[in-house]
Amino acid sequence: MSDKETAAVVQGIYDSFMAGDIAAVIGSLSDNVEWVLPEIPKVPFSGKRQGKDSLTAFFSTMADHQEVRSFNVHGMVVQGNRVVAYGHYEWHVKTTGRDWEGDFSHHWTVEDGKISRLQEYSDTAAATVAF
Repeated sequence: MSDKETAAVVQGIYDSFMAGDIAAVIGSLSDNVEWVLPEIPKVPFSGKRQGKDSLTAFFSTMADHQEVRSFNVHGMVVQGNRVVAYGHYEWHVKTTGRDWEGDFSHHWTVEDGKISRLQEYSDTAAATVAF
């Protein structure tokens, strides 16, 4: 895949997520996708997940506990099958009534037109306080 095609796969994930189309997000993942978020105390959807079924549960659990207020990707750096996207998001935690925000970096791997891995880096302290 070209860098442009790889970037389009990742952009498609963001577009689907922001449209609330989680089925499309799941459809963009490889069967054995690895999804790694930092381990955050009291955040039930943090940590590592493997496979589409675990990601379906991840998005459901995340939706039960928090909702997005804003989610902005400021840019992407693409090299081969790897993409680093960076931006800023804001969340509302349903279970505590608190809001949190922070910058993020998402490190994506795309294989055969599907996402095979995501590694997220974010402000875990802000999330911990909100939860």
